[in-house]
Amino acid sequence: MTSIESQAGELQQMLKGVSGRHQTPPAPRPSDGTTERQQGGTTGRSKFTVLLDQKDAVLFDALALEMRSRSGRRVEKAEILRALLRLADTNTRVNAALADVLDRRPKQSP
Repeated sequence: MTSIESQAGELQQMLKGVSGRHQTPPAPRPSDGTTERQQGGTTGRSKFTVLLDQKDAVLFDALALEMRSRSGRRVEKAEILRALLRLADTNTRVNAALADVLDRRPKQSP
């Protein structure tokens, strides 16, 4: 077991009970638009679903906890994703680093 796997296992144990992600997920159900209706018809935002493998989910949880600890306030994961998108869009170094990481991943067939 690698160090990151060991750390991920330890973090997962710490997060157990804090997040529903580490429990058996409920059966998926189709979106019926109730969130949009509950918020007055439109949120002005697009809704996306991101599927993460367990290792990435644990890393995302750890990042969120670190950002919450550093900022001293609750930081939503959606806020983290929006900030990362803006950084990649406006900061050429972040954009180049992202491109380098994506270029190293195997190409997926359509």
